[in-house]
This record gives sequence, C-alpha cells and structure tokens, in this order.
Amino acid sequence: MAGWPVFDASSVFHQNLGLLKVAEEASRRHGDLVLLHTGDDRDTYLLNGERGLRSWKENAAQLLATFGDMRSNANTTRMLLGAEAQGASWARVGLALRRALSQAETELEAQFETSADIAAEAFIAEVQGSVDDLRELTRLWAIRCVASTIFGAVVDPAALAPGLIAMQSFHRLVFNKTAETLHSAESSEEFVKIRAFLDQVVMASMEAAKPGDPTFVAALLAALPQEVRPDERVDVLRPILFRILKDRLNADGLGLFWTLVHLARDDALAAALATERYARDKPDGGSLAISVAKETARYYPEHPFIYRMTSGSMSVDGTTIPAGATVLFSPWLMHHDQRQWQEPTRFDGRRFLGESDDPECFLPFGLSPTARKQTRFLLCQLSRSLATVTRALEFEIAPTCPPGNLRPFLRAQLSPRGPVPFVFRKRQRQAETGWWQ
Repeated sequence: MAGWPVFDASSVFHQNLGLLKVAEEASRRHGDLVLLHTGDDRDTYLLNGERGLRSWKENAAQLLATFGDMRSNANTTRMLLGAEAQGASWARVGLALRRALSQAETELEAQFETSADIAAEAFIAEVQGSVDDLRELTRLWAIRCVASTIFGAVVDPAALAPGLIAMQSFHRLVFNKTAETLHSAESSEEFVKIRAFLDQVVMASMEAAKPGDPTFVAALLAALPQEVRPDERVDVLRPILFRILKDRLNADGLGLFWTLVHLARDDALAAALATERYARDKPDGGSLAISVAKETARYYPEHPFIYRMTSGSMSVDGTTIPAGATVLFSPWLMHHDQRQWQEPTRFDGRRFLGESDDPECFLPFGLSPTARKQTRFLLCQLSRSLATVTRALEFEIAPTCPPGNLRPFLRAQLSPRGPVPFVFRKRQRQAETGWWQ
C-alpha cells in the first residue's frame, strides 16, 4: 500500500453518507488513487480520473471477477433466475440456444425500436393532466420499450412492474450476505413468490408464442428440441429471457425521468426538441435528441460505480494490488470531473451536439464491450421517445413538489428522493409537417 493515501470511512456518518459521496470526498482530499477503509473485512482500492481509467483498462484481465464469492447482485440474480445454464439439461440445448439468441439479437433490433415508439405513444396517452409521481410512468415506459420484444404482447407491462420491484427489493435484502443466508433465502416466502412470478411470465409467453413471431421467446422456442419437457423449457428460458430484460431495461425509466425533469426547467430546450427534424434511420451526429440523451447518461450514469475483485495481482503506479482485493471505479465521478468536462455540474443538453464520437471518459454503463452496446441501445431508445414526447406535450414540475425530491440519492441507482408530481399539457403549436424523415 506504499504511496496510496488512506481515507477512513469507517464511521457511522460515512456509512450513512453513501459510497459515491465517500469516494468523491476521498478523491477530493487525496487524489485519484485512494485506499478506502470502510471498517468491514476488506479495504477498497479507489481508481479515479485518467490514471484510474488507464489502470483499469491496462489490468482488465485481472478485473473479471465479480464482487465477492456470494456477495453480489449477480449471484442473487443467478439464485432467482435459476442456474440451468450450468445444469445437465443445458448440455442438450445450449449450442442451439446460443445460436438462436445470437441470430435473434441481430434480427430483433428494429423490433426494439418499434417498441420504443409504441412506449412513447402510450406514455403520451397516459399523462394528460397531472400525475402524482412521474417515476411510476417512466417505469412503465421502460418496461414497454423492451417487454413485448422479449416476451410478446401477452405480457402486460403494468403487471410486470410489481414483480420487478419485488426482485429489486429481494436483491437489497440479501445483498452482501453470507452463503448460508443466501441458501436459506431460497426457502423464504419472498423467494417463492418471485420465482412463481418469473415462471408465470415465461409460461404465458411460451403458450402465446407462434412460429415466426418477432420475439426472443419465439426464436428460442424454435431452437429447442421437441422432446424437451415444458417444465424443462421454463427452467432453461427463465434465466435467458430475464437476463435479456435486465440488460435492456433502463432502471425504473430513470433516463426518461431525469431528462423530463431537466427539460421542465428549460422551456427553450424542450421547444427545440419538439421542432427538430429527427431522422429515425440516422439518430446520431447532429441530433439534438441524441445530445440530450447523452447528457442525461453523463449526468446520471446507469452504473454510478463498478466493483470488481482482482483475480490476480496488478500494479498501479508502482503499487501492487493483491489478488482478491476489492477495486472500485466510478463513472459518476468521472462524469463530474472538471478535468474531463467543461462545467460538469451543469446539465447542458447541447453538450454533445454535432459530435458523433463519444469521449473516452463517457462511460454510463462502464468500460466493457457489453457496456458500449448497452449505451448505444439506451441512447437510441431514449432519443426516439424524447422526440415523440416533446413534440406532443408541454410539461412542468408541479408547484407542490418538494425541492429536495429532485435531488438523486447517490447510491447504486440515482433515484429521486421522493415523489415528483408533474403537469402535462398538449403542446399548443404542433411541430412542422415532415418532422419524421
């Protein structure tokens, strides 16, 4: 640890403050490379700034392990969804399903875009007048953007929402628990209810699927041998389908949520979006909608921080981080670093206007190839919906909204601190004809 300053975050105050604020304070005091002492059974190596980003990339081979053996959301997800990808039944169907999944991902991209357009229209139909909490509606928008392409129209997005919320709650309940606790959790009432919910969704989508349907469930069913029993099909498809949902779902619709909050404070920007000639087939480069979507992803990255455990030792600025150590990198810190961005604490919807190449420090989903794919998907989804919503609606934050609710919790998910009521009106002056190209 020679050369690395230590930031003591073991107090109750720091534990209540939240990881992002602790990391921000540690970096402000000591620089980009800091050892965080949190008072538990392991210290955390914080990598920040250009030095941290460079070190993370140079040592990517040693940063493949998930956070902890039984202490990560990934392990909880495997427990909830099942582990048939590791089981005997997978050996019979695995290759066929991998091929079908790869082909389906290519063929169904356009279907996801159609789902995003339908989700935006449904959002517009539901928000006429006052709404008590904007996030309830943006959550439905996010589910609509992906659910029908994965499961088919038989799955009701409104019915999916409570089950997905229950899954999130279960994650928080068992996160950072021991292996024994996780094992006992499988017999808990919450686990039984969530597994029943997952199976119900998968079974309903399988029963409704028809050959050739533009859905993932139809593509995967077509690849399964006929002799695979229905119960085996549920066990095999459950983890695949819900992992696709997890990878594609914008958490709670927070991308649209925070964008609308900022547009409600900037009438000129909202009006400019409403009149932009947004091209469906070229949503990039000079598009204001893409620029606003990117700025939301910068200001509120989908993954504010990333934990890894080192699978081997790694050297950073002459210091050896041992195997099995916890390493932390924060896209949120990177996105709010004044060395990387001009006025980083200001939301500037025109910041990316005219730029087709993203800067190296733009990492809303992290640093992996999968993260770059998720970023492109989210930006397309959000920009298309923004173009549709701003053309149809004017909106404002309701006067009854407590100002503190508009500040995000700086946690693993950048959620608002309380309900955010909104007021929507049909836009009086429609955008010019020919807005869609």
